[in-house]
Amino acid sequence: MLHSVIHNVSALSPLKDFKPVPDWFTSYLWKQIMGQRVLSITGGSDKGRKVRSYAFCAKEDAAARGAVVVMILNVQNATAEVEFEGVGPSDGARQDYVFGPACCVVNSAGITLNGGPPLTVAPDGTLPTYHPTNAKAGETLSLAPYAIAFSLFSDAQAGAC
Repeated sequence: MLHSVIHNVSALSPLKDFKPVPDWFTSYLWKQIMGQRVLSITGGSDKGRKVRSYAFCAKEDAAARGAVVVMILNVQNATAEVEFEGVGPSDGARQDYVFGPACCVVNSAGITLNGGPPLTVAPDGTLPTYHPTNAKAGETLSLAPYAIAFSLFSDAQAGAC
């Protein structure tokens, strides 16, 4: 997704050598945890913002009823400190999946998850395992330049979800 924004290419671009583009990995996680119900969020996508956020109910088989996922895009060349307010109890659980460009180069052909090695599909077609980092819901998330995060709040207890 962020790769598409920066490079003006489609996430559905043909796969070169059957290697997914970086957006494929974020799209895969989206399909695993994001529900279909969009939630209202204040100021998260206002025109001109360099850090954009969107909230969805979590997919039913990904978390407990009432769980929320917030997707944050940092489209600036500076680290963003993200604070979450009103997404359940501040001492509740939060799981972060933070994707960034490989080698910290925005036009990299690779993507990392939570600062790990670049994500790849194994030669036998096995997909990588996505391991989140755990935090308290009220903790600040430091989001590197040009990174995208999916934060799952399993204790949100959102009535709409």
